[in-house]
Amino acid sequence: MSKQPLISYERVEHEAPRVLVFRLSGKLHGSPRCFEFLEDVRDEVRDGRRSVVIDFAGLDMMNSTGVGIVAACYTSLKKAEGILAVSGVNDRIRTLFEIVCLWDLVRHHDTEDDAVAAFG
Repeated sequence: MSKQPLISYERVEHEAPRVLVFRLSGKLHGSPRCFEFLEDVRDEVRDGRRSVVIDFAGLDMMNSTGVGIVAACYTSLKKAEGILAVSGVNDRIRTLFEIVCLWDLVRHHDTEDDAVAAFG
């Protein structure tokens, strides 16, 4: 039995416009590393970040816990009057977002560049 690969993510800071992008890869599920990602987003919001993009282009899999993590990111930003955008969402993940009505709440773009440009 092989161990599921943990999520990894890269943080990319854009200055103009001031946007933080999290590029996800691996699996977004209930592992401790996934919750570290959520806390990283929340820390950024507490520090004044108001524009965040989560890029799903490198993500292999996401389950309902992962959807909950994204929803929690959205809620943290919304409470702080910030905006969450997503990019690179495949059809399976989009369906999950649509089932829980998250697709209608977050900005969504085909590519990371499109998402960042929309904040400009």
